[in-house]
Amino acid sequence: MPARNEWHGSDTAVRRQRPPWPTFAAAAAVLIILIIHAFGRTGAFCSPIHADSFAFSSFACRIARGAVLYRDLHIDKPPGLLWLNAVVYLWAPQARWPLIPMESLALLLGYFAVYKVGRELYGRPIGIVLAVVTALAVNVFLLTDYTVEGFNLAESYMVLTASAATLYYIRAHSAGPPRAMALTGAFLGLSLALKQTALPLLVAVVLHRSLSDLIIARDPRAWARNVAALGAGSGAVLAPVVAILAVQGVLGAAVESMTVRALPLLQQMTGWPAGWVDVLPLWVPLAWCAIGLIGWCRYGLGVRPGRAAHAAVKRRLPSAANVSFLLLWVILECVMLVHLPRRSFHYYALSSLPVIFLSGLFWAVLQQELTVTKARSAQYVVAAAAIWSAAFVRPAVDLLVPTAIARYRTYDAEADQSFFDESLTHANAIVG
Repeated sequence: MPARNEWHGSDTAVRRQRPPWPTFAAAAAVLIILIIHAFGRTGAFCSPIHADSFAFSSFACRIARGAVLYRDLHIDKPPGLLWLNAVVYLWAPQARWPLIPMESLALLLGYFAVYKVGRELYGRPIGIVLAVVTALAVNVFLLTDYTVEGFNLAESYMVLTASAATLYYIRAHSAGPPRAMALTGAFLGLSLALKQTALPLLVAVVLHRSLSDLIIARDPRAWARNVAALGAGSGAVLAPVVAILAVQGVLGAAVESMTVRALPLLQQMTGWPAGWVDVLPLWVPLAWCAIGLIGWCRYGLGVRPGRAAHAAVKRRLPSAANVSFLLLWVILECVMLVHLPRRSFHYYALSSLPVIFLSGLFWAVLQQELTVTKARSAQYVVAAAAIWSAAFVRPAVDLLVPTAIARYRTYDAEADQSFFDESLTHANAIVG
């Protein structure tokens, strides 16, 4: 009989010869994300539109020199993005390009946070798929916007903060440690410090938590603890912001700018998509959502394929609490889009997150259906679903890549710097 170490050596050799397909798939997904990101960020930076990124960067440059926001510089948004950019200009030259590394880092971390949410809900492979889908959707929406250039917008940073808030809320709702709810509040506070469009997620968390604790669980004490933790987390982030504004003597002006001056904009037009072409990157995720929700209802609420199999499936699929939270978030995002002041595609970059998170149900249900039925052709079914998805994703890729290449070829660095200098001069004039 072979010695123990001989068997161990033989097993190790077999394992070394076996292709590590999960590792290859993850590496391929990371490469795809990086390629999508490179095209999207290049096209956004080289956009012929001269709007928000020039205003934000020039204002941040002036803040780094001592200007006070809401007194010397007027804007109807929270100060988070401009303050963050101002840190860069404490040492960087006066131009837009120094903001590229920070924006890219925030987006890359955002894709990773989406992966973490997907892994929490469905497992590692589906989390990787959702990260790729997010990279494509966010970059297409930011690139193809015809009202702003899509570079260094608040949405570029809010993909990270919103996804992180979602991750910790899911953990908190799954009987996680109390600090999970506090971290949810902290990331919600960061989102609010960046832009008011974080409100749908905040309302979704508060409303869902209240319904779960007060109506379903009928536990007012748990609700009070959760609300207190949520408030403590968000307060820890927003209190310094409020304190800085108060010390600068502009707290009242800041509140007025973000509310009184911003609210009338909601009555002008609508941000709701005019047609399916406006949400081209979401065609596949929306189809996944529809099919996945039907399958999830079958296992979670309806037909039972067998006690043992059904129990195994229910353990692997997201809970009703998580699915209901994401659905509530989607509804609130739709309500916000209806009331936004213009049909601008960069709004969809953040609003697409709950749709993408829900879309993982398709792959989770498909995986479990194949597990329950023990289909011998499982790999062919998965391959067919992947090919079908790729076919309908192709139009979004065909829009992203040529647009980015065309903008790069026509980009004029001198004209870009000249317009930045002009924006900075205008900011100087505002400062007086």
